Amino acid sequence: MIPGLHVPEFDPVQHSYAIGGKSSVGVTTVINSAVGVNPFWTVEGREAGKATHAAIQYYDENDLGFLAEETKPRLDAYIKFCNETQFKPDLIEQPLYHPTFLYCGIPDMVQIGRCVVDFKNGPHLPQHSLQTAAYANMLPNPLRYERWTVQLRVDGTYKLEPYLKQELTNDFNVFLSMLNSYNWRKRCLPQSLNR
Repeated sequence: MIPGLHVPEFDPVQHSYAIGGKSSVGVTTVINSAVGVNPFWTVEGREAGKATHAAIQYYDENDLGFLAEETKPRLDAYIKFCNETQFKPDLIEQPLYHPTFLYCGIPDMVQIGRCVVDFKNGPHLPQHSLQTAAYANMLPNPLRYERWTVQLRVDGTYKLEPYLKQELTNDFNVFLSMLNSYNWRKRCLPQSLNR
């Protein structure tokens, strides 16, 4: 493990986090509670995204094995992205938490000292900059990191969406506003989070 990282307890079945035995909220839950669920979200899309993430992880761990035919073009896009950007992940799907603000999340991949990358099957959305800012701030020295979302397309190509380093603080402050709102609603209006 890389020094300075804070790892929560994570239940992969429930996709839930805890810090010191106390339940904690994830980055995506915070953002979705503020802006709503991704309008492009479907069950099929979620399953395709899981398959893509698994293929990437197994590829990077040299344990690819069986690969569904529909996932191959997106894996090809990932390999092309790595070759063209010299991206080499140090962390893959590692649950982390922020020691001050006590939120959790799982960045898709991190190249230590260089960039935080979140892979998408669907289109770019404005909240992706907030998501990557929240992930970067779970790492030591977050200002060192570039933040990218990478759309992996079914035709084997990719689209890189970089976020400016100078916008990290602003993006993180917007995320913190969402987190504060989420925590207030959980404390004062708990039923509002169950709609």
